[in-house]
Amino acid sequence: MNSSNRCHHSGDKSPGALPRWGLANACFFTAVFVVSSVIFTAAVYGIDNELATQVRREYLRELVWANVALLPGYAVLCAAHTLLSWPLERRRLARGTPPGAVRPFSRFLLAALFWNLALCLSSLGPIALSSTGNLDALVRSLDVDLYWLIERDLHVALTGVMLLLVLLTAYDAGCWVARKAWRWPRAALMTGGLAVGLLALGTAWPAGRGSPLPPARRERPHILILGSDALRADHLGTYGYPRPTSPHLDRLARESVTFEQHHSVTPSTTESWTSTLTGLYPIHTGIRYMFVTREQAERTSAHPRTLPRILRERGYKTFVSGDGSANNFASVDLGFDQTTVPDDERVSSLIDELLATTHPLLTYYLANPLGARLLPAMKGSCAALHPGRITADFLEELDRTAASGQPFLGLLFLRFTHPNYDVGYPYNKRFTDAGYRGKSRFSMQFDPDDLIQGRLEGLFPPAERRHIVDLYDGGVSRFDDTVGQVVEHLERTGLAHDTILVITSDHGEALFQPDTALAVERNFFGGDQLTHIPLVIRMPDGRWAGARVRGLSRSIDLMPTLLELSGGPGPSPAVDGVSLVGLIQGTRPGRPVYAETGFQFYPLNLPGVELPLPERVDRMGFFDPSDRGRLVLRPSFHDAILAAKHRMVRTARWKLIYLPARPAPVYQLYDLSRDPSQREDLSGRGLPVFGRLARHLDHWMETGEELPWSDADDAAGAPP
Repeated sequence: MNSSNRCHHSGDKSPGALPRWGLANACFFTAVFVVSSVIFTAAVYGIDNELATQVRREYLRELVWANVALLPGYAVLCAAHTLLSWPLERRRLARGTPPGAVRPFSRFLLAALFWNLALCLSSLGPIALSSTGNLDALVRSLDVDLYWLIERDLHVALTGVMLLLVLLTAYDAGCWVARKAWRWPRAALMTGGLAVGLLALGTAWPAGRGSPLPPARRERPHILILGSDALRADHLGTYGYPRPTSPHLDRLARESVTFEQHHSVTPSTTESWTSTLTGLYPIHTGIRYMFVTREQAERTSAHPRTLPRILRERGYKTFVSGDGSANNFASVDLGFDQTTVPDDERVSSLIDELLATTHPLLTYYLANPLGARLLPAMKGSCAALHPGRITADFLEELDRTAASGQPFLGLLFLRFTHPNYDVGYPYNKRFTDAGYRGKSRFSMQFDPDDLIQGRLEGLFPPAERRHIVDLYDGGVSRFDDTVGQVVEHLERTGLAHDTILVITSDHGEALFQPDTALAVERNFFGGDQLTHIPLVIRMPDGRWAGARVRGLSRSIDLMPTLLELSGGPGPSPAVDGVSLVGLIQGTRPGRPVYAETGFQFYPLNLPGVELPLPERVDRMGFFDPSDRGRLVLRPSFHDAILAAKHRMVRTARWKLIYLPARPAPVYQLYDLSRDPSQREDLSGRGLPVFGRLARHLDHWMETGEELPWSDADDAAGAPP
C-alpha cells in the first residue's frame, strides 16, 4: 500500500466541507470584530469631556481607520483557528455525515462557535505558560480569577492539548502533501518532516544568554540605573518597611551606599527625569508640567549638558528602555544614543489603548512581539503586558555594548508601582486579601473622566483603599524581582565588577495618606510620601558597602555624583545639584530640599483654604495636530498653571509648604522631628524659623537659587 493510501482515511463525506468550514469561522470572527467595534464606538462617544470631543471632531478618520486596521489580526486568528479545528471537525463529519450529503451551513456555524470557544480555552495553557501578561489582561477584562489554572498546573495540561492539536494538524497536512502534491514515499516525508522539526527546534531553542564576557580593563566604569515609577522609599525593607516587598534590593543595599533621606524635586515623571539628568531644578530646565509643547521640548532637548550627552563625549554609549512610564523620554530628548520606549501621550497612543480594551480577543492572542509586528496598535499593550521582554532586551543591549569594549550608561524605567497598579500574577495576589471582591480586585479601577472633571474624592471606600495599597506593594515586589534578575545577570557575566549600579525613582506616591489622593502631583501634605524616594548606589570596587547616609539629598544631585564617580570633571557651575561624594564621606552636610508640584489635575480645598485651578484639565489641554496629535497645554494657561503649583522647602527638621490659595497665599510649617505625618501646622506659633524658611522659599520660587542653610539654622526656633 502506498503512502497516499496509508494517510488516507474516510475523511469528510460532505462536498465542499473545508471551504464552508472556513466561511463559518470567518463569520464567527467577523461577528467578534463587529461586536468589539460597537463597544469601541460606544466607548469613544461615551466619554464626556473636551478632549474626547476634540478627538471625535478632528480625528474621526484616525478612529475609523485604527479600528479597521485590526482586520488583518482577525484574519490571522481566523486562519489559525480554522486550521487547528479542521482536523477535529472533519473527523466528526466523517462519523456523522452520510456519503454525498450536504450539511446545512447553520450546523457549520454552531460547530465553529463550539470549536472556537474550545480553542480559546485550550490556548490559555500556552499563553499562561509563556507569560502571564495576556492572561492578566483577560482576567482584568472579565473580572474573573483564572489564575487557578496556574496554581493547579492545569495550564500545563492545556498546553499539552494545544500541542496535540498542532501535531494533528501537521499530520493531516503531511498526509495531504503526500496524497495531493508530490506523492512522496512516507519514509521520505517522515525524514523531511523530522529534518524540518529539528531545524525549527534548533532555531527556537534559546541561545546561551548571559555567558561571561571577556575581561576588559576600563578607564571608565559602566553606569546602570534602574527605576520604577512612583516608588516610595518607605515601602522597601531597607528603609524600614515591615512587609517583605524587597528582599533582592535589601540584599543589594548591604553591598551599597543607601541614602536614607533622598527626595525628588518634583513629583511628576517628565519634569523629574529632566531635572535628574540635567542636575537642574524645573525652573531652569523649562519643563514645568507633563503636557509639554513641541517648542518647550525642543528648547530643553537642545541642552548640551545632560548626563547622557556629557558621558557620550567621554566615549560612552547611552541608551534608555522602558514601558509606558518611560514615554517621557520620547517627549524630551535628553541625549540618549538609543531610546526604546513607547510613544508619548498622543491621540494615536490613546486610541491604541482604547482598542486594546475593546478588542479583548486580539489583546489576548496578539499582545506579544509577533502581534506587535503585525498590528502597530498592539505595541503599547505588548510593552505593558510583557515587561520581562523589555528587561531581557535591555540586558542584551548591555552585553552587546560591553562586548564591544565601550562603556555604557543604561537606564531601565518601568511602571510596576504606578497607577493602576496592574502588576500581574502572582504579584497582584502576593499581599492582597483573598476575600476582597471589590471593583479594584486585580488593579485599581476608576473612571478617568472622574479625574478629569475633579470627581475623585470619596470614590474609594476604606476596604478598597487597603486593597489598592496591597496591589502597590505587589508592584514593589515585582520591581524587586527585576532588580534581582539584573543583579544576577551582572554577576554571571562579570559586569558587576565594572558597573556602578543605581536604584532610584522619579517620585513617590500618595496612597491615601491624610489630605492626599492617588494623583502623585497633588500636594505635599501628610508627610514625605510624594518626594521621598530610594537611592542605592553599588560601586564596582565595593566602596562604601553597607554605608547609610542620613543627610538630605536631592534628585538633582545624582547627575554630578555620577559624573564624579565615573572619573571625569564635575559639571558646569550652572548645575543646581552637587555631588554626593562629600556627603558620603562626611565632609559636607546635606542641603535643603526644594520642590514644586507638577500639573494639578483637580482642585483641593482644605478647611479654611481654597485652592482653585484655572480650569478643568480637559479644557486646558488639547491634541496638537501640528505635533502628530501630542497632548499639550494650551499656551494661554501656562502662567496660570505655574501659579497653581504648590512649593516646599524641607530641611532635616522642618518643612515649609507654600499654597497658592485665595485671596492670598498660605504657608504651613511642620516640625518633622515631632510630627512626621504633618498633622500640626506651626505657622501661627511665631517661631523664628518660619520667617527664615519663608524668605528662602520665596527666593527660590523667584530665582531657582538656594540661600545658605546650616544645622544651626535648623536647630533655631524650636517650639517649647
